[in-house]
Amino acid sequence: MAAEDKSGKRFMEDLEKEYKLPGFLKNRIINAPYLSDEDLSYLKRKRDKNGNVIPMED
Repeated sequence: MAAEDKSGKRFMEDLEKEYKLPGFLKNRIINAPYLSDEDLSYLKRKRDKNGNVIPMED
């Protein structure tokens, strides 16, 4: 994992701790059933066999 990826992940974790909106987006909007597979791929996410939204592996 590149250094910028680690700092970006840490940045998002910090945002989620400080503000409610990033957590809301992550938990409610990204996991919503109305997003298409193409939309999810732009967000580096996919649906597993049970229909749950999970991060794509690099």
